[in-house]
Order: sequence, then structure tokens, then C-alpha cells
Amino acid sequence: MEALNRGRQIAGCLQSTGEGGVSLHHLKGGDLVWQVGTGHFGCREPDGRFSLARLKETIARAPQIRAIEVKLSQGAKPGVSGLLPRAKITGAIAAIRGIPMDRDCISPAAHSAFRNADRCSIS
Repeated sequence: MEALNRGRQIAGCLQSTGEGGVSLHHLKGGDLVWQVGTGHFGCREPDGRFSLARLKETIARAPQIRAIEVKLSQGAKPGVSGLLPRAKITGAIAAIRGIPMDRDCISPAAHSAFRNADRCSIS
């Protein structure tokens, strides 16, 4: 990840973080598009709800973030969610995503903060 980020700095282009959150490896020079997915990784409360305060903290710590991409659903998995098994969650992953290490991590199929184009619960 660090090599990709440094390469993007040389190329003068943006790197997407993917929905896993912003890691230290993303912060090696290149500018970022922070993808906030259905799991709100990097900007979530301990119970998994979206946290505007955590989003602002991450942006303040990472001036490389030039844009935020909101991933509204798990399109390839309609009606289902993504799963990161507990056995694969390391301390680093838990810290980056803001998740506990004692249970599986589930990315919901849909973004809980949005109902439709007119109704957003983020304020």
C-alpha cells in the first residue's frame, strides 16, 4: 500500500482507500479519496453507527484526503453483507476500521444513514 501511495504521489493522481478505512500506509505522500462504505470503517461509533466526529478527526489527521466517496451499498452482494471473520482481524485492522477484535466484522448490505435520495439521517 505504501508503494502504491508513493507511486501515486509521483504520478500526481489520487488513490482510493477502498472501504477498509485510512491506514498509515495510505499516508506516505499521495493524495487520497477516502471511501466510506456501509461499515463506516474509520468513522464509526463502537456500535457500528456512523460518527461525524470520527470522520472529522480522520480528515484532520490526514490532510492527504482530498475527497470522500460514499459507497451506498454492497452492489455485488444484494441483500447480504460482507464478512471479515474474527480470526483475520489483527490489531492494526481493528484500529484502522474502528472495530472490536472479539467478533466477526459485518459490512451491512446497505448504508444505514440513507433511505432514498431525499432522506439522509446524517446531520
